[in-house]
This record gives sequence, structure tokens and C-alpha cells, in this order.
Amino acid sequence: MGLSTFIGSYQEEITVAATSWVISHNLNTDTPCVDVWVDDSGWKKIQPLTVVATDSDTVTITFTSATAGKVIVG
Repeated sequence: MGLSTFIGSYQEEITVAATSWVISHNLNTDTPCVDVWVDDSGWKKIQPLTVVATDSDTVTITFTSATAGKVIVG
């Protein structure tokens, strides 16, 4: 198993609540690390329903209910 070096991250704030977010991160990776945060009287990390690497530069995140917040992809 080989090791690779990954440098870079992408952050976006979603201000309009939706049940699906499509994030174009342009990091050229099929296995990104994705963190989702919502402002619930302070920023709280949540677990989305699904996170799918649509391609090497895009992830699609789905939720059980409409959600607004921040996503960090690295």
C-alpha cells in the first residue's frame, strides 16, 4: 500500500437550507474527508445522511431534513 501527500482544503458556507448540497472542491481526490457544521447556538459538527464522492472534484452531501451550515473538505 502506497502513501500519498495531500495538501489543501476547501470550505463553503451554505446559507439556504437544503436536503442536498453539491460541493465543487477541486481537490482532485476520490476519497475526501468531509466535515459538516451547523450553527446551533454555537457551531456543532453533525453527521449527514450520506456523503458521495461524485467525482474527484465534487461531493454530494444529503441530509434527512433541510440543513444550512458549513462544509470543510480536505
